[in-house]
Amino acid sequence: MELSIEYGSCKTLFHKDCDEYVVLEKEFCKEGVHCFPIENFSIEPFGNFVAATAVTLDLLNEGKKVCVCDKGGCGRSGAVAGAALAYLYKDVPFSQFKKYVRVEYRLFRECPERPEQEQAIRLSWGAFHHFSEEGFRLLTRTTFTKGAFVTAINEGKRGKFLPILLVTRRPPYGSEASIRMNVKELEEVGGEFSYRVLQEYSKVPKEGKVVKLEEVRPEEVCPYALSFAAFEGSVFRVQDPREALRLLTQALLLKEL
Repeated sequence: MELSIEYGSCKTLFHKDCDEYVVLEKEFCKEGVHCFPIENFSIEPFGNFVAATAVTLDLLNEGKKVCVCDKGGCGRSGAVAGAALAYLYKDVPFSQFKKYVRVEYRLFRECPERPEQEQAIRLSWGAFHHFSEEGFRLLTRTTFTKGAFVTAINEGKRGKFLPILLVTRRPPYGSEASIRMNVKELEEVGGEFSYRVLQEYSKVPKEGKVVKLEEVRPEEVCPYALSFAAFEGSVFRVQDPREALRLLTQALLLKEL
């Protein structure tokens, strides 16, 4: 995959020689661009962050020069560009990846602007480093709410979300969580990474509540989603992996019956 990616403000990049534009600011969405609006100084909706990352990689895979832009040209666009680079450099240690993008792309320096945007890059690298392309399926089950990244670990209409990475001090137990993305735009691209996101999005609960592990019943568990939540939750010291493994084992035993 040829690496040709740039991020910045839409006003600046629209005057540059880019083959494709991934736009994160609704104000600049127009015909001929790929539009995945994300709130200013935020990473929400996280589904659009995941979708924009997938589309960026699909376009790069076609040999296109991709420009990722927002209004200010640093926070949201830097986060999406960073996540795409995290996939491309998923096989190197995070410290090495961080050093490279810091020098070559100004990431983890002045951009992105918000802690949750930086953590979104870190979370993306972890998903891709450990699970390669399937990391997109796991990230599709993840969202950001009330200062925490949470993952839907069940199947069905109503989601149960476990905290896996905190930006604030306390997990937002009891808070509502939702997964939203611009599916129509994603369908139009139709690349390998976009397909993985769409495949998972069709199965994941779109709305639900952030819960404690003891509120989850074994019969409703989606095993790979719980494993991911337990893995990342233990990395960031949010979840007790022993309790998650006990619940996962019960769920797998039930599926054998």
